[in-house]
Amino acid sequence: MVDVIDEADLDERPDAVRGSAPPHASPRGSEAARRRGRAGRIIHVIDGRLEVGARVAGEIDWARRFDHMQQHTGQHVLSAALHHLYGVRTVSFHLGAEVSTIDLARELTPAEVTGAAAEANRIVWEDGR
Repeated sequence: MVDVIDEADLDERPDAVRGSAPPHASPRGSEAARRRGRAGRIIHVIDGRLEVGARVAGEIDWARRFDHMQQHTGQHVLSAALHHLYGVRTVSFHLGAEVSTIDLARELTPAEVTGAAAEANRIVWEDGR
């Protein structure tokens, strides 16, 4: 009898920077249904079966990864603007497939939303010159 597993712990992630969001990567030939953290590792729960100790190669969904990189950078710029202008702290950030959210330490007024958006846009356009 051969032992099989339905999750993969990829031990190398050359695409990742410490502290960054995990990429949408799957063992080649298999789609990872979901990922979960375990003791500092990202475990890929896959739709197929692998023999224990099998070597796999990962593939990154680059379009999704690039989209998340852009959203994450935008979150940092907007959070910095909110903190600089109004002293508002970012509590958490969630990257979604359709919508991303930033949770703040307090509610903003409509004027603060407008001001923070203007400041974030200023920062982006200023860096482009």
